[in-house]
Amino acid sequence: DLKTLNLLISGKIPDDAAVVAIVGPAKPFQPAEVDLLKQYLDKGGKLVVCVDPFVKTGLEPIFKDYGVKLGNDLVVDPVQHNFINAQELIPVYLSHPIVEKLSASNIGCLMPYSRSVQKETPVLKDVTQTIFLQTTDKGWGIVNVKAAKKKLEYHPGIDTKGPVPLAMACERPSSDPNKKTRLVVYGNASFLTNSYFQAWGNLDVALNTFSWAAQEENK
Repeated sequence: DLKTLNLLISGKIPDDAAVVAIVGPAKPFQPAEVDLLKQYLDKGGKLVVCVDPFVKTGLEPIFKDYGVKLGNDLVVDPVQHNFINAQELIPVYLSHPIVEKLSASNIGCLMPYSRSVQKETPVLKDVTQTIFLQTTDKGWGIVNVKAAKKKLEYHPGIDTKGPVPLAMACERPSSDPNKKTRLVVYGNASFLTNSYFQAWGNLDVALNTFSWAAQEENK
């Protein structure tokens, strides 16, 4: 069952929550909400976060714990994209259960209007980080979007150099020996909207993301 959860009202995350999803947040989470999410993850919780470019989430304490850094950029790939729009990315699959079947079947997905999801050193110990979507080496993350509207070109030392990571999966042991903490972060939420949900392998990417997060990837 899919349920909407308002942490400020409920003050807790239900014990039977298989996965908590944060898709397209429009404003930052409050510190009390972030604390609830951190406690949930410490006990083996599962969290999927999909954040559009230039949105402030307030989730930075969680991202730092797991070594995730959202870039302040808009990713383009002039080599591998949908038709004439270099912002509608067709990402390269890397090795991970979320995309392994799609990769083996040569079924692409579409990641429109993405920001980078970069790997950094986690605050917590025993965190496994896996980038599983990225651009080609010709892609980059635009930092000055206004300037890019005039001319689309890479600016060394300013823009995010390709290949640009677009999604990351993190895992670590929890205080419950039967549960692993799992966190998946995407640099866009648009791929889950009606406009893109049925595109190529997007539905499979979404389903695989939630099944992996819930530790049900082998079912």
